[in-house]
Amino acid sequence: MKNHSKIITTLKWGALLGAGLSLIKLLTYFGESIDYEFGPVVEFAVVACIVFLLYLGIKEVRDKLQDGVISFPKAFVVGIGIVFVAAIVAFGYYLIHYNYIDPKGIDKVNDKNFELRKAAIGKDTVSTKEIRHYCTEVRKAVIKQEAITEIDTAEYQKVDSGLQVIMDAFEKQLIQRSRTYRLDSFNFEAESTLHALTKSLPNNIKIDTTSLEIVAASYDSIHAIDVFANRIENERGKGTIPFYRDATALAVSNMLSILIYGIFLNIFVALFLYRKEKRVCSADNEEEEGESKD
Repeated sequence: MKNHSKIITTLKWGALLGAGLSLIKLLTYFGESIDYEFGPVVEFAVVACIVFLLYLGIKEVRDKLQDGVISFPKAFVVGIGIVFVAAIVAFGYYLIHYNYIDPKGIDKVNDKNFELRKAAIGKDTVSTKEIRHYCTEVRKAVIKQEAITEIDTAEYQKVDSGLQVIMDAFEKQLIQRSRTYRLDSFNFEAESTLHALTKSLPNNIKIDTTSLEIVAASYDSIHAIDVFANRIENERGKGTIPFYRDATALAVSNMLSILIYGIFLNIFVALFLYRKEKRVCSADNEEEEGESKD
């Protein structure tokens, strides 16, 4: 009979927890129209909801069905049951939410994940391999511009040699420069380096103006070579940026988040509530002592 009551209690508090998390999600949706960042508030509300209802559920089992005594493993198992029921209830709501209440929510989540990952990637440094690849692409852009520029046959070798000198110096400066480049600012700094290089080279090395004009004419093509964008596309190709194609996939992801959060928080709630022996108040002790004297 007690086992049946435990199941009923677990289902009750699991359903309440699932309903509470669903309500938080619904309120978050309506709060999107307000110009305020609710992220930290929502996270706190989710944690508070999980902890509070786990506490009430495990405490009810302990006090009403376990005679005030419960071991940590039993308290933990009860909490796990509540969390699983809540995750199932929330999963059902998320399916309804993303299919009918907020169909554009999938795109909003995907866009947010992309922007968060983009910001994280932008803080990364550019590898030497990426710098060499970038310089190779810049050389191709310059060679393409050279091919469409009218150059006398007699001057071609001289111009081509001048371009090689500029490109070699450019690659050397990028690689050997002591400081590191962030991905989100590399392109700008690289182009600034090339611009400064074409200004300073004529003072040190004899390079004809045609070579410098070809490099200058290539800037539009060079600007299109984006190391940052390439890294993001590679991340997308590897599937490291979360992307949800339908409501079911997003609902499953949210359900797994609830399970992870719930199981983690359940450890602390179960530790707080477990009790090895029944607590007896002082009045009860005095009454027992009086009975023993009689």
